[in-house]
Amino acid sequence: MNLGLNRYLQRHDTFRSWFEHADSGEFIRHTTADPADIEFEPIDHGNLTVDEIRALTVAIPNPLEWGCFTFGVIQREDGFTFFTAMDHVHGDASLIGTTMLEANGMYASLSSGGDSLRLPDAGSFDEFCVREREHTSTLTVDSPGVQTWIDFAESNGGGFSEFPLPLGNSLESSAVR
Repeated sequence: MNLGLNRYLQRHDTFRSWFEHADSGEFIRHTTADPADIEFEPIDHGNLTVDEIRALTVAIPNPLEWGCFTFGVIQREDGFTFFTAMDHVHGDASLIGTTMLEANGMYASLSSGGDSLRLPDAGSFDEFCVREREHTSTLTVDSPGVQTWIDFAESNGGGFSEFPLPLGNSLESSAVR
């Protein structure tokens, strides 16, 4: 599992960067150029309660520090549960699902005595951010997408929904009738 996770972290460039909030108010991006410089090592925390496991998963550093993500294995007599927790700066729910598939495939390949799972090159989050920055730098208050967000905020009393988002009574159907 450790080898598989290190290959995962080294494969995805988003895990090779972090930000610093400078005294000037600007954010400075730092990167690790060589993926091989990243090496996670397992830590055996011994037997933990559910509350202790929860505390570990929510104690990840904030986005201004490297490592605002964690991976864990909860081992039992008859198997284990693998989990990950990461700040939204590194991914969303779709990426977490892909992470689980990739980690499972890598673990299965390595634990069966095979070589690392062969995967296509990962897309570059860095390149995506550059493209997004180029696109957003052309937007104005009159751009259709910006205007849509303004309309959305105005129709919500001048703001956005708060989180956690109130979902109502989970025991009642929310189906449209």
